[in-house]
Amino acid sequence: MILGEQVPKLYFVSESNISKAQLIAYLSQHLAKYKVPKHFEKVDTLPYTSTGKLQKK
Repeated sequence: MILGEQVPKLYFVSESNISKAQLIAYLSQHLAKYKVPKHFEKVDTLPYTSTGKLQKK
């Protein structure tokens, strides 16, 4: 990694137990190789602002 380089990270919510390999395989079929995140984190819920928009930070 280069200092200052942005590294995409995927936060996701799932009711099923999906493996990292399954997620990478699915994303690889639908995204360009450079757009497939290398880092994944499963979360219970995604944070929303008071206006109902997804909180990005």
